[in-house]
Amino acid sequence: MTVLSKFIKVIFPNFQYPTELYQRFLQICASDSSLSTTPAFKIRQVHALMYLVKLFLHTDMKVEIVEFCGKLCDYSQYNSFQCHKAQLDLVLLDKLLDVWYGEVDPKFVQATLYLLGKIASVISSPIVVQKFVSLLCPIENKRLSIFFMNVMNTLNSIVSSTLKKPESFIPIKSSNVIRYSSQSLIDTGLTFYTWIYIEEVIPKYKSILMRIDFDVNKFLCLYIDGDKLIINLQDFDELIALDAGKIPFRSWCFVSFTLDFNDNCGNPIDLLKLSTYINYNIGKIFQIPMHDFLKESLSISFNGTFHDPCEIAANPVYPLTPIVHGPIYLFAHPLTETQILTTYTQGPLRSKISIYSKIIPEFGYIPPFTSETYNTTLSSILVYQFKLNILIPLFSLYDFQTDNFQVIVDASIELISNSLLVSEEAEIDFANAHGFDVIYHLLLQYSPKFINYAMYKKFFTLLQMLRTDKLQQQLIEAILANNELWIIADNDSQLSILKHWSKTLFSTVVSSIPFSDLLNMFIMYYWNKPAKKYLLKGLPGSPRPRADKLNIFECQKIFGDVLLQVSKYNFSDDDLTFLIGHIMNCNDEHQVFILMNLIKKIIINTETNESLRNTLIKFDFISFTRRMIKHKSDQAVFKTLEITILLHQKKLITSLRLQTNMNLFYFESPKMYLKSKIFDKLIKNQYHKIPEIFNMLIFMATNLSDEKFLYLLKAEKPILDDNHRYLFVSIIRKKYGNTF
Repeated sequence: MTVLSKFIKVIFPNFQYPTELYQRFLQICASDSSLSTTPAFKIRQVHALMYLVKLFLHTDMKVEIVEFCGKLCDYSQYNSFQCHKAQLDLVLLDKLLDVWYGEVDPKFVQATLYLLGKIASVISSPIVVQKFVSLLCPIENKRLSIFFMNVMNTLNSIVSSTLKKPESFIPIKSSNVIRYSSQSLIDTGLTFYTWIYIEEVIPKYKSILMRIDFDVNKFLCLYIDGDKLIINLQDFDELIALDAGKIPFRSWCFVSFTLDFNDNCGNPIDLLKLSTYINYNIGKIFQIPMHDFLKESLSISFNGTFHDPCEIAANPVYPLTPIVHGPIYLFAHPLTETQILTTYTQGPLRSKISIYSKIIPEFGYIPPFTSETYNTTLSSILVYQFKLNILIPLFSLYDFQTDNFQVIVDASIELISNSLLVSEEAEIDFANAHGFDVIYHLLLQYSPKFINYAMYKKFFTLLQMLRTDKLQQQLIEAILANNELWIIADNDSQLSILKHWSKTLFSTVVSSIPFSDLLNMFIMYYWNKPAKKYLLKGLPGSPRPRADKLNIFECQKIFGDVLLQVSKYNFSDDDLTFLIGHIMNCNDEHQVFILMNLIKKIIINTETNESLRNTLIKFDFISFTRRMIKHKSDQAVFKTLEITILLHQKKLITSLRLQTNMNLFYFESPKMYLKSKIFDKLIKNQYHKIPEIFNMLIFMATNLSDEKFLYLLKAEKPILDDNHRYLFVSIIRKKYGNTF
């Protein structure tokens, strides 16, 4: 082919190649002299393909050639392997890099990226990944290529396609049989499942998924014939063949098989119950006589064929095997329908179930002759060899000349998210490198218009899909619950983020962030009047000021709910001391009200939270309430009364009676008894039904007005003991005399 290529260049020195030459090269590629130019064949001669592309890459037909190769890869995954073997990906990347900084034909770029995506989704190499990522590098003068997003979208599609296939898979052929033997293997039954991919249907090619040998001439075999799933059950001379349904073509398909010896109530029966699932749909259920099948000793094998015409096709890159399967899962008991469907919805990459007991460990077994073929996609090389740190600089493009930075931000988050989902190893490496901490520092440089709730939701979606606790906590601490990042967001985004913290993030995810850290965040960022500015953040004129027209009262209210959620599982003696200390020294009346209300709700939660109760019962609330009863804010005074009542009701104060505490309040703050608003709130909240409070309300009404006193008399009164009744009557006689 090298001599032929040189000969052609001599005959046609100006790259004016005739169409017939193009057609002849295609026939050589397909090893078919009668072939037309329709892209529906398998590439047999990779060298012919390589020289075809190299010859026509300098002609006006370059776009047509690249598009044709892309369609060939659409036709068969096998062609993607052949294109890689022909080094088409390297040739095209070198061509792009040569002209990347000059004028580039958009159609050629689009066709090339599509073909590169098809190849890299199936097989790649480190040098290809390096050159591909280099397309994202900025051009001089801090300018991004006009095709930057085209490259990003292609890279994203490659990585996302990896999430739709198993991390490893092997071809079904006679040399790949996996055998397993066991004594007393099954008592109630078993469940087997895997993911399979049918590349093409070859006549007489029957691929075995699983075979159970009970005894000599007694076996059960699950195999694929064409596009049908078949169950064979042989008992000596009797052979039963059951059609279990059709399997989709050229897409990863979930197949499960359950063998059950019991009825729906778990009682042993004299029938074999066989059931299959193909993707989400139940295939078929069969019940056949057991005929004394032995369960005590059996042999199970996976993979293999009845006939394998492809064995003679020795191809070091891609064996001509029409069917491959992913990891094998086998369970020592029948899984329920819900459990089986759960494994399907997890997808082929993530369907690893640890909560069900396995007979055998999951198979990650890849034979040496297929390991390079089946486990070296661009995604796997990116994750395992280059590591995902190589993608972090995508978040540093905030000061580059571009008109679509928001699109770049969204694509960067999507790419890092998809890449992390490729494997747990990717998450562990990223956590060890503190990747989210680095991204956080880069995000601090962003304009406020890009720091919004939409970005927050993208990171939270990623949190829900992560599998490792360490990386989850890093994402929460570095980004999701880091108010230094979100404080510059506009009012709507700020409120939405805080609401999400309250209702979702801190209510469903147990975070390692201490209560005191969140309280400190509340104090520093959600102030009403900026006293002690050296302690506050988000001040006007600071590097990261709060958004204009931020509804600070609503923010404080929602943040109070956040603190309440965290206190349920993370609240220590030091946290309580910090909370009380801040309330007593805070000049922000609304902040005091929010935190006093928080204490009230925490006290209520002690009914069902023993740990919380143990923390509160040790604290000296008497000193706290005696100080807060003198607060200048009526709201704080009322909350102090509410908290005091609750503390006595929940038996968190036992050293003195509620009546005594109320009397102490009178000596601490006599003016409280002259506040009409507090009187009205106590009545409105039904506190007059408590004898000790009713007694206090009488004194207040006496000092306020006859109208208040008469209103109290008409209100529903509590059941008074002798002492309270005597005091009540004495006050009435003193006020109205014997005429009452």
